[in-house]
Amino acid sequence: MTTDEIRNLLAHLLTGAVGKNEDYWLNLIGPVTALPIIDAPRSNWRIEPKGKPAELAAIEKAAEVVREAHPYVPSPRTGGRAR
Repeated sequence: MTTDEIRNLLAHLLTGAVGKNEDYWLNLIGPVTALPIIDAPRSNWRIEPKGKPAELAAIEKAAEVVREAHPYVPSPRTGGRAR
C-alpha cells in the first residue's frame, strides 16, 4: 500500500466507525509519512493527526488496526546513489 492508500483506508474506517465523512477525517489525519525501514522496523509509516481528544483517540485506534494489516509502505529514498 502507498501512503495515500493508507490515509484513505484510515478515513474510510473512521467514517464507518465514528461517522462524519471521509473528507472530514482526511483533514484530521493529515499526511501519512513514509520512514526508512531501517529506522522504523515495526512499521515505517506515521501520522501526526489533529483534532479533539476523542477524535485523536479514534484516529490512533484506527491506525493501530491498519498498521497490523499494513505495517509497511514503500520506503523513501535515503539519498544513496543507484548502482
